[in-house]
Amino acid sequence: MLTTIFFAAAMAQTYGSSQADPSTGIQPVARPVAATPVTSIVPPAPTAIPGRGLRDLPNTTITYFDVAGEDGKAIQKSLAKVLADPAAKDTARLFSWDVGTQIVKATTGTKCSIQSAKSKLSAKVNLPRLADQAKVKKDVAARWASYIAGVEAEAAANLWFLSDRLRGAEQSLVGVLCDQASTVWNAKLETVKSELKNFSAKQAQAAVKPVI
Repeated sequence: MLTTIFFAAAMAQTYGSSQADPSTGIQPVARPVAATPVTSIVPPAPTAIPGRGLRDLPNTTITYFDVAGEDGKAIQKSLAKVLADPAAKDTARLFSWDVGTQIVKATTGTKCSIQSAKSKLSAKVNLPRLADQAKVKKDVAARWASYIAGVEAEAAANLWFLSDRLRGAEQSLVGVLCDQASTVWNAKLETVKSELKNFSAKQAQAAVKPVI
């Protein structure tokens, strides 16, 4: 006999942080990101790997928030102000994610084991955009575009890393006894989160230091 059940987990991360947002109620494990610090707009920026950008990642929603300013310093000041505003708590999260996992159980006689597992990763990404794009000089616009490309690439790298690791987590459940599935999955998910934290830290270390 086959039956299906679901597991779920969620996390979020703030701009420029490698720690999970405690408001999610999930253990404070790191989440992928390492947005280029808010203190700069700097070329050259990393670019996403073809086919593995934010828009290539299924179930990802991108939301934009406006940033004022016509020169680098004004833009940076405005961006920093928005991200520091307690009322903009959700906006300050570069991205958040949750994962739901569907498992299929097979029962033979009195033995119940996991036959297959499939996780679904959903993500929300917050990106800034210039409120007065038409008034910004070309050189400033070019630096801003480079900055945004870097932020997008950073988020994409972390979310794809997470997606890849979840495939392995799925396989870890196959053949596990049903009454142990939750324990095994939670342990594997903690391992994935730890790997994500290390990946995020390395991404941050490799990032070009911002300058105006």
